[in-house]
Amino acid sequence: MSVNPTVVSHAPHGAQGPHTHLPAGFVPLRLRMESDGQRIEVTCPIALVGRHSDADLRIAHPEISRRHCRFAFEGGVWRVRDLKSLNGVLLNNQPIVDATLYAGDRLRLGGVGILIEAATPMRLLPIEDDRNEKLRQIIEVLPADQRRAG
Repeated sequence: MSVNPTVVSHAPHGAQGPHTHLPAGFVPLRLRMESDGQRIEVTCPIALVGRHSDADLRIAHPEISRRHCRFAFEGGVWRVRDLKSLNGVLLNNQPIVDATLYAGDRLRLGGVGILIEAATPMRLLPIEDDRNEKLRQIIEVLPADQRRAG
């Protein structure tokens, strides 16, 4: 197991000027491979994960597609999106197409397990969504003339 994490960032180049703008509130994504404990730090806001040599995070495993998934920091949260991979993406044992990542989540890309050590700073509580859903249900049963009163 390595002490220093593998850092995933975009390659430096000779272009002058500010060319890498990090989104407001950006925090690196920190991962740990379950197989060998290797730590990975994603320091760019978008990272392609796959078996292909052009992937930002290359995982040479037969169950990983060439372009398996994408990590992206958008709207203040880290997200993972399945790029129509053959073996899919599971988040906490549930198949997903697109989902928010939080510290403590377990990601499975094909047969490769990854622990999310640091990601979106805070898991949003579903309380507001529950309240809004209850209000929508109430509105649906009201007669049409009473719906406009709100």
